[in-house]
Formats: sequence, structure tokens, C-alpha cells
Amino acid sequence: FTKASKGNEAAAVLNSAVGNLLGVFVVPLWVVALLGNSVDVEFVDVLLRLTQRVLAPLVAGQLAQYGTPAVTRWAKRHAALLKKGQEGCLVFIVYCAFCSVARERYRSNGSARQGPAKVV
Repeated sequence: FTKASKGNEAAAVLNSAVGNLLGVFVVPLWVVALLGNSVDVEFVDVLLRLTQRVLAPLVAGQLAQYGTPAVTRWAKRHAALLKKGQEGCLVFIVYCAFCSVARERYRSNGSARQGPAKVV
């Protein structure tokens, strides 16, 4: 989105990298602060889910890009379409996350009278 809006790409990459690195340390501390001294987390389950959702698609994409020249040529020819698809997927992910929060809030309150501003 930064490149599409002619923003500062270097600053966006730096912000993303720093945010991801800080998140590794800040989120566990935040969880402990909110939930108490100990939290039961199934480490292996979390690791498997992260591998399935992050690492596997990343490896598949890298193999497709560098292992098959035909896929690389096709992707270069259809770069504009792939970019639109990527942006659409990102918007869909944000929409799904919002809907999930809204659904949980609705279920916990048992009322349909909440407005959109109260959901978030």
C-alpha cells in the first residue's frame, strides 16, 4: 500500500521490521501483565500453527519463484493483476478480523443493540 500511495517505502519497511522485532518481546510481557504470572500455552501447537500459516506459504512461494522459471515469467506478465489480488486479500484479512471481534462482542453481550463504534 505504501508504494501504491507513493509513500516512503524505506520508512515503511523500517517501521515494519522494528514493529515485528518489538512485538516478539512486548506481546509476551503484555499478556503476562493482563493475565497474571502464568499462562498455559501449548508451545508445540502454536509452533505448528505458525508453520502452517506462515512458513509453509513462504517456502512454497520462494520455491515457485526461484525453482520454476515458467512461474516467474507468468508472474511478471501478470504483475498488475497479482498486485490487485494481494491488496484484495489484505483487505479481506482485515475485514475477517473485524468480523471476528464483532461476533465475539455480540456473543458476549447477547445484544444486537451495539453500534459499530462500540464493537471495536
